[in-house]
Amino acid sequence: LCKRVSAPLILLGDPRLDITTELRHVRRDNTARLHRLRLRVKRLRYLLEATPAWPAAHVVVASLQEALGTLHDLDELAVWRNAVVGAGGTPPAEGPWQTRRAQAWSRFLQARRTWLALWQARMKDQESGRAEVEQAETEWILLRHGPAGHAAQPRGVEDRDRPLTVDGLQLCCCMAERLAERGWTCQLVLTSPLARALQTAEAVCKTFGEGTELGLLKELEPEASCTKAERALRKAAQGEPRVIVVGHEPLLSTLAAHLAGSLPARPLRKAGLIRLAVGLSGRARLLDWLDPDDGNSSAT
Repeated sequence: LCKRVSAPLILLGDPRLDITTELRHVRRDNTARLHRLRLRVKRLRYLLEATPAWPAAHVVVASLQEALGTLHDLDELAVWRNAVVGAGGTPPAEGPWQTRRAQAWSRFLQARRTWLALWQARMKDQESGRAEVEQAETEWILLRHGPAGHAAQPRGVEDRDRPLTVDGLQLCCCMAERLAERGWTCQLVLTSPLARALQTAEAVCKTFGEGTELGLLKELEPEASCTKAERALRKAAQGEPRVIVVGHEPLLSTLAAHLAGSLPARPLRKAGLIRLAVGLSGRARLLDWLDPDDGNSSAT
């Protein structure tokens, strides 16, 4: 969205520059609110003069400032005139001032209508821009590693070094083939560096053939936080239409729930996957939930 306007216009969200709300509620007899609006319009005009963006707003804000300035001056003169009357003096005729005030108020109303129309069009354009951003999605396939040796491993073998079982490796190869059959291939596979995840990722890369790059991310290790994992994945997957992410539970399902908002109440089984469409805004849609052995897929 920032590409559509220059940086200074981002400051329009500052409450001190919010003239739209004031314009919608200001009344002719509320001199204090008119004065507050005049100051905001003046600050906004200074801001707009610093940027070439949104040129149509320059003219409208200048008209608002001129009309509000005239109204303010006439209000100050009215206060002075009342003071003269209170002191027993002879004030100047009030008629010409009332005429000028009516004319200034008319110019103000016209400029207000123009500004509100401009603002509405700008908000509509921003909403269109947000929709375009939401359509720019990357596909993340979160694949849990296959079955590995028992956690009570032999002495000297650390948990991170536990390999896949023979059946586990075969299951991962079958899952990779099913990915290829569905057309869910990619050029980048990201994996936790633990042995069981790395073997799973290597099976996927072997099935997809040459041209598939394998990347290690320590942020996908079991004890990693969901926030750090998401940040690392977004950076590593930048520019890729689809990536396969091999990791562990509960990190993968936690990450998916964080991105999608909610998930079906079911476990992510070993060698199972969750397929997401992840937008640039951070939101995601659940596309598929595929089990490793029954071929069933749950999608939204």
